[in-house]
Amino acid sequence: MSVLDVEASADGPRMNITWSSPVVAIAISVQVAKSTDMLDTMRHFVLPVVNGITLDLGAGPWFFRVGVWSGSPQAGSIAWSGIYGPLTLPTPKMSVGARPSAISVLHTQAITRGVRIHTGIHTPYYAIIDVSKGTDGMGAGTTKTQYAYDTGRGFFDIVGLDPAHTYNFKIFSFQESPSELPTDSIKQLGSGVVSSQKRPARYMPARDSSVSTSNKAEDTMLKDLARQSRLTFSSHAEYVKYISAKARTSEEKLL
Repeated sequence: MSVLDVEASADGPRMNITWSSPVVAIAISVQVAKSTDMLDTMRHFVLPVVNGITLDLGAGPWFFRVGVWSGSPQAGSIAWSGIYGPLTLPTPKMSVGARPSAISVLHTQAITRGVRIHTGIHTPYYAIIDVSKGTDGMGAGTTKTQYAYDTGRGFFDIVGLDPAHTYNFKIFSFQESPSELPTDSIKQLGSGVVSSQKRPARYMPARDSSVSTSNKAEDTMLKDLARQSRLTFSSHAEYVKYISAKARTSEEKLL
């Protein structure tokens, strides 16, 4: 659900934006830019679930939209309002873009109906991701926005993707305190980093780690016994395990 009743006005050199917030939301995003595709001099602010914001941006002209974080604190999507504006502010102040995000893409990995982004960052952080298909650009009209929380594993997942398409990602993080959503303040995202033409996997079967570990133990046992000139077993259970392991390896050779 997106916000309703979005309005904006000039308060001297500042821009006031107000809206009606939904009852349930994780956070609110406000995006401003000098173009309707929300790319020129784009700034992205995240705030608690409130009904307005005042921004000191420079003269403009400014276009803007408001988004609702929907999901859990760990992952979800941002539902954007329509794009409003332009609004020009009576100020000689020059507008500037955002500082770079403290995030980079080391490599990507296809997962089932998604892509895993490896950042190498081993402290917690939020990632906010604009997603577009194929040869589409990264403008507001062709992108959808997700967010994900990495607990410090060094990667996060972009999910809900169709393996029939390739995707482009523009990834942002907070300029300060990247692991914390705002509770009583406004936080700004840095500029984004782009990863292009990535395709999700159709299906990747989950590996049963317990079975894999058991098979490795059996393989080690077979190798140890193969070195003996005469087979001896400490118990009937060990003999049964040996017969089972031999049967498994024989079946695998037939496949």
